[in-house]
Amino acid sequence: MGDFVTYTRWGLEHITDPGGFDHMLFLVTLCAVYPPKAWKQLLLLATAFTVGHSVTLALTASGYRFISAETVEVLIPITIFLTAVYNLLTYRANPKVRPVNYALAAGFGLIHGMGFAGFFTHLLEGIRDDIVLPLLWFNVGLEVGQLVIVGAFVGLSWLVLRFGVPAKGWSLGVSVLGALLSVYLLVNVLSGG
Repeated sequence: MGDFVTYTRWGLEHITDPGGFDHMLFLVTLCAVYPPKAWKQLLLLATAFTVGHSVTLALTASGYRFISAETVEVLIPITIFLTAVYNLLTYRANPKVRPVNYALAAGFGLIHGMGFAGFFTHLLEGIRDDIVLPLLWFNVGLEVGQLVIVGAFVGLSWLVLRFGVPAKGWSLGVSVLGALLSVYLLVNVLSGG
């Protein structure tokens, strides 16, 4: 039981750490164009992201390296930027989460999983033989953290819309902010910051 609590807590803390807000920014940008009433679909969208990053997290933690950590650090802000641009180009007044959105979340989750791998691999030092349960518990923590982030964003969206902010302005504004922050993150990574 102790391992479950430990690894779950580490996963939760990692996804909600303000110092690594890129994953939170991706989730918020991914959810930006959907109304609060779509909260169930948004939770599934976050789970699609979890599935994607769980795959590459498992492979990377098992010793498979697809691309360098430096390249992953460049790709993560690019996924955020592309998600924001996709939101801006495909915005509809009554958006529904479509299969392409789940594929986008899972596909970009593959890249984010490689970003989680360095942290997770450090946690595994000394227990390389059996990573299945630690990986599962860590992912449970990540998923719980993501659901909290999505829930907080849905709550904030509901509140903002209740105060009369137009849905289109809110959705596109959050997407533009996501794009701008992703450019900032990319410039920061490329400049070695």
